[in-house]
Amino acid sequence: MEGKILYSSRYLPSMKYSLPITALSRKQVDQSQARPTKAILSSLVINRMFPRAVAFGPPQYGGLGLQHLLTKQGTSQVALIIGHLREPFSDKGKISLNNLDYAQITAGVLAPLLETPKTRYAHLTDPWLDSHRVFLAECNAWIIITQAWRPMLL
Repeated sequence: MEGKILYSSRYLPSMKYSLPITALSRKQVDQSQARPTKAILSSLVINRMFPRAVAFGPPQYGGLGLQHLLTKQGTSQVALIIGHLREPFSDKGKISLNNLDYAQITAGVLAPLLETPKTRYAHLTDPWLDSHRVFLAECNAWIIITQAWRPMLL
């Protein structure tokens, strides 16, 4: 019980705080949460070599319900960008939209980049935007931005 309280009151809040603005890869996230996960499992009186798929699985299917930081990073990034884009007349909304438009122009594509996250562009080098696109592609999801720039075809 103490391990679960420690996990939910200390570990998760401290780790989730910076996730929306980071662009960690799966490998980096796995490395950063490996030792804390072992410690949390030990404090829950569970073998530290317990299968991670079960540890991070939902309780209704027999899992422990631990939250994987990659999922938290992706969902918090999507919530952050949607929150900014829902305020199109604020500075953060304008800057977010301009950054997405600039990345679209750099990629040289017609459709906004978050509408087609599975398509890869070698010359698109923004790691934060790329982490959004990877997460959306893994979830088979996309974000439609109505106010996004669309080029006129002549």
